[in-house]
Amino acid sequence: MSTPLLQITDLRVTYGRIESLRGVSLGLAAGERLALIGANGAGKTTLLKAVAGLLPGSGGQIALEGQRIDRQAAHTRLQQGMALVPEGRGIFPTMSVHENLLMGAHCRDDAGAINADLDAQFARFPRLAERREQLAGTLSGGEQQMLAIGRALMGRPRLLLLDEPSMGLSPIMVEKIFATLREVCAQGVTLLLVEQNARLAMELCERTVVLEHGQLTLEGPSAELVRDPRVQAAYLGQA
Repeated sequence: MSTPLLQITDLRVTYGRIESLRGVSLGLAAGERLALIGANGAGKTTLLKAVAGLLPGSGGQIALEGQRIDRQAAHTRLQQGMALVPEGRGIFPTMSVHENLLMGAHCRDDAGAINADLDAQFARFPRLAERREQLAGTLSGGEQQMLAIGRALMGRPRLLLLDEPSMGLSPIMVEKIFATLREVCAQGVTLLLVEQNARLAMELCERTVVLEHGQLTLEGPSAELVRDPRVQAAYLGQA
């Protein structure tokens, strides 16, 4: 059996006396798309930040291709092929679109390939090409989300961690963003997706896990979980 690209084992994260993650274990195979759903406060963002190295774990292990990374700095994890698109996008508002994209490649030193990847992102997101020199803070919410995804892809990640990409966007823009994610995943990028729109997330991802009060409570193929009465009642708005 091949080694998972990402393996999380008994991960715990504590804020003061509050244990936000309580022994979470899950794995992602290379090229897999995994949706992580749950109520607000369930620990979903905490999990992504812990994997990305932005929050320290209080226990457990995180491994990338069999090598432990839970004691490594966030920039080291980035260099090893991981990228986070955070909730709220986290763009640099006083920098141009072009400069924001370049920040996604700051760990790379292959200038020619970086320029080619810039062209690829502008081809993927024509709106960004039109606004190349515009300050990122003046973009619409949907354009900022495009920029955040494009910036993450500039690092050529093997694993993309994506937190609430549809939040605050119009239905048309959400459709465009998810179409882009399908294209990116079809190119072999592994995806761990946190998304408030559970139905949309489960349509995109082959497998889904449910996080409740810092613990995984359900896990399985999305096509099966979407028919689970507990998932339908809690996350799909069905009685």
